[in-house]
Amino acid sequence: MSTQTDTGSNAIVVGSEGDLRRYLRGLGGLLAFLLVWWVGARMTQPSYLVPGPFDSARAFVDLFATSTEIVVPVLGSSVVLPTGLAHLAQSLFHYVPGLLLGAGCGIGLGLAMGWSGVLDDWLRPLVRVLRPIPPLAWIVFAIVWFGIYHTGAAFIVFVGAFWINFYGAYGGVENVSSDLTDAASTLG
Repeated sequence: MSTQTDTGSNAIVVGSEGDLRRYLRGLGGLLAFLLVWWVGARMTQPSYLVPGPFDSARAFVDLFATSTEIVVPVLGSSVVLPTGLAHLAQSLFHYVPGLLLGAGCGIGLGLAMGWSGVLDDWLRPLVRVLRPIPPLAWIVFAIVWFGIYHTGAAFIVFVGAFWINFYGAYGGVENVSSDLTDAASTLG
C-alpha cells in the first residue's frame, strides 16, 4: 500500500490502483458466491431444501423481529429476548462453560506435564491414546453420560478446547531453553 504525505497542505493519499483492484476482486468473489448460491437455490426442488440468499436474509431479520422467553438456570428465572438473541444465549450456555473448563484443564495439565517429568512419563501414554479421537466421536458418550442437555454439548466443546490448550501449554514449557531454566533455578 502506498502512502503519500504532502506536509505543506496536510493532505494524505492512501491506497493505490493495486489496493482498489484487490478490493474489487474480493467484492467480485463475494458477488459470484451469492450468484452461484442464488442459482443453486432456484434450481433445487423443493425450494425449502436450499433457501436463497434473499430468503436467508429475510429469515435472519425475522429472528430479531420476534421475541422468545428463555429460562436462565443461573438466575432461576426467565427472560424475554429477541428470538435471535435467545438462540445466541442458548448456544453460549453450551459453549462458554465447555470452553472455560477445557482451556483451564488443558492449560493446567499441559503446564504440569511440561514441568514434571514423572507426571509426563505417567500420563503420556494416555494422552497419546485419547488425543487422536476427534471431539465429534465423543458425541455418543456425551449423550449416554449426560443426556441431551447443555452438559453434553459443553462436554464436546470441552474436549475440543482441552487438547488445543493442553498442547499449547505443554509445548510452551517443553520448548523453554535449558539456559533459562538454569538461570531461574540459580535465582531461587
